Amino acid sequence: DTTNDDMIFNGEEIVAALVGGVVMTDRPEALFTMGHGEAPTASFANSFYSAGYDVTTKDLSSGDIPEGTEIVVIASPKYDFEEYADKTIECEISRLADFVKEGGTVLYLRSTEAGTLPRLEEFFSRYGIVAEGGMITDPQYSSDTTGKSVLLRYDEGDGAASLREYALS
Repeated sequence: DTTNDDMIFNGEEIVAALVGGVVMTDRPEALFTMGHGEAPTASFANSFYSAGYDVTTKDLSSGDIPEGTEIVVIASPKYDFEEYADKTIECEISRLADFVKEGGTVLYLRSTEAGTLPRLEEFFSRYGIVAEGGMITDPQYSSDTTGKSVLLRYDEGDGAASLREYALS
C-alpha cells in the first residue's frame, strides 16, 4: 500500500546512507522527542539518516539532550511539554531553552489535531514564532504564495545542507 508512509522503500537512498555512515566518522545527532504522542514516520526519520544524521529518540522529561545533538525534532505532538513554576528545576522546556541557547536547532512540526499546546507555544513565542490559523509563522521569514509553507531558518552545518539538498530533490 503506497499510501502508508512507513511502507515506502527507497533502496538507493538506503544504500547511500549506509555508505555515508561508513565514510563519515563523526555524524551529527538528530533527536526525535517522545512522550507526547509524537508521530514521526519511518521515512521522515530516514530522511535525516540519509542526510548524514544519526537518529535517536528520547523523552526529555527523563533527562538532558545528549551531547552531540545538532537538531531536536518535535514531530506533531498531541500533548504539551512540561514546565515548572520553580525555574531552578530542569524540565522539558528548560532543556529545550538551554539547547537553543547553546546554538542547537529545534524543528517543530505542529499538528492541527493537537489543539493548543500552551507551554510549547509560549516557548516558541520567545523567538517570535507563533501559531496562527493552524500554521506556524515567523515574521522574519516569508511563506510561499499559497501560504502552505514557511521557511523559518536554515542551519549552516554539513548535515543540514545534506538534508536541504535531499528535501529539494
